[in-house]
Amino acid sequence: MHRFTVLFVSVLSWISCSAPRASSHRVSVHGEDMLVGAIQQEELFRTFEVFREQYEAYMPDDSVVHMIAAVRRDIRVEAFLGTWCGESRVHLSHFLKVMARAGNSRISYSLHGLDRTKKDPEGLTVTFHITRVPTLVFLEGGRELGRITEYPEARMEDDVYTIIKD
Repeated sequence: MHRFTVLFVSVLSWISCSAPRASSHRVSVHGEDMLVGAIQQEELFRTFEVFREQYEAYMPDDSVVHMIAAVRRDIRVEAFLGTWCGESRVHLSHFLKVMARAGNSRISYSLHGLDRTKKDPEGLTVTFHITRVPTLVFLEGGRELGRITEYPEARMEDDVYTIIKD
């Protein structure tokens, strides 16, 4: 009976780990809740209120936001974060506020929640060589333009504009 139980649990674990996941899932590791996988902003704000608080508190420089809004390149941002990470809570929230204020439909982004080992179910951390969070990877036509790792060098909006300006 014991061998059957171990085999059954092993098969279930293998199936759940190998199945592709299109959305995040809340996991608890050693009593700590986190989101791992693809995350929607609404889910992030609902599950971890601190992200919403940081978002609402941040006031980006409108002159730089207007320059971001005027960029005419098609940019994709892959944003990697840890819901458990203080720097992600602050700097990713600032990025989200800048993007919302800019309202540039030519700039899109995806949020990817990582566990404490900085892994995700889709394996994107390997593809993008992610070792620290948050990391924002800016792409144009699949080519990396630049990245912001852990924290911006200046303000978030300044670093974003420096990377994506025409």
